[in-house]
Amino acid sequence: LAQDVSDGGSEAGRTRTSTRWLWLLHDDSAPEPTTLAALLRAVEHSPSVGVAGPKQRTWGEPVRLLEAGVTTSRFGRRMTGVDEGEVDQGQLDGRDDVLGVGTAGMLVRADVWEQLGGTDPALGPYLDGLDLSRRARLAGHRVVVVPNAVVRHARASFAGLRDGDGEPDHRSSFGARRQALLHTQLAWVPLPLVPVVVVLALASGVLRALWRVITKEPVLAVADVTAPLWVLARPGRIAAARRNARRTRALPRRSLR
Repeated sequence: LAQDVSDGGSEAGRTRTSTRWLWLLHDDSAPEPTTLAALLRAVEHSPSVGVAGPKQRTWGEPVRLLEAGVTTSRFGRRMTGVDEGEVDQGQLDGRDDVLGVGTAGMLVRADVWEQLGGTDPALGPYLDGLDLSRRARLAGHRVVVVPNAVVRHARASFAGLRDGDGEPDHRSSFGARRQALLHTQLAWVPLPLVPVVVVLALASGVLRALWRVITKEPVLAVADVTAPLWVLARPGRIAAARRNARRTRALPRRSLR
């Protein structure tokens, strides 16, 4: 769900601006009543901000912290800096500029969304927010997290709750998450390194699958082998993602460091 909101300012007598924002909400997320107002306050006096995201907490009780902005490892793996089951005690409330934010509750300026062409459809529900945020940064826009804006997120896709049996099992989404990671790696590495990533993806898939067999996780073993094959069988998606990122890039890649 995308809601169109206007940033007209909160002070009496202020001239309304024509800035339009899109508020992205997942069907398995629920913002706190003050979340939108907090997001708008954060971007009101910062015209350089193109994307703002809330802090995410778990859906059920007891409430746990999920993320307050994200970054990546050197190999593109998404990292939140939050341990599993970590209690939110404001330990990450000092964050502001970040590499990326999730799409659950993301506020993105409408012209930035149009400039970037929205999220990459090849990613599905995984890494789409990080990819969009990274492209926004390279296009010259700031990406910020607003810790006093809070969204509860059930992460239904990650937990496998959309399968219909009602039993959470994050292993059911492993294949799709692995595909998203490999797609982003191939879409973002410098062109000369693409063959290297392809070889490493295939080789690591086999090695990871062997380890899964040893640890008696055959479902994950199958996903480790098929994920790179699935991604490489659709080179048009990778080429389209690379073209789109190149089209909007205004800053060098090293600016993300």
